[in-house]
Amino acid sequence: MGMSNLDIVRAIQDGTAGGEIRTGKAFYAEDFTLREAPSLPYGGTFRGAGGLEEFIARHEATWAERSFAVLRYVEAGDQVICLVELTARSRRTGETITMQVTEWWTLRDGQVIDIHEFYFDTAAVAAIA
Repeated sequence: MGMSNLDIVRAIQDGTAGGEIRTGKAFYAEDFTLREAPSLPYGGTFRGAGGLEEFIARHEATWAERSFAVLRYVEAGDQVICLVELTARSRRTGETITMQVTEWWTLRDGQVIDIHEFYFDTAAVAAIA
């Protein structure tokens, strides 16, 4: 039996939390999308492998350090919701922020097709980033 959707998301999250942000690229569909609030310094909609690399570059340019912990997973069919606590230090200001982020993952046939992230306070991120 293959991995469940929850197993796939958990494996990607575990790798990313361990510093391997590109972990799990094999689990992303060719046409997947990653959506971030437009008001974030790395906001926008990113598509496919090239979009993932663009997002990673913009994210790494914003944060000098970052860590996160998944507080809870909720699986519902092809959807996995992750409640995440993010802590990050800005490259620009040196300030650190901690907040909750909700990630809504959608999978199809064992591949990630969409990730939509919701930050608790995008204005706070924009203010220090």
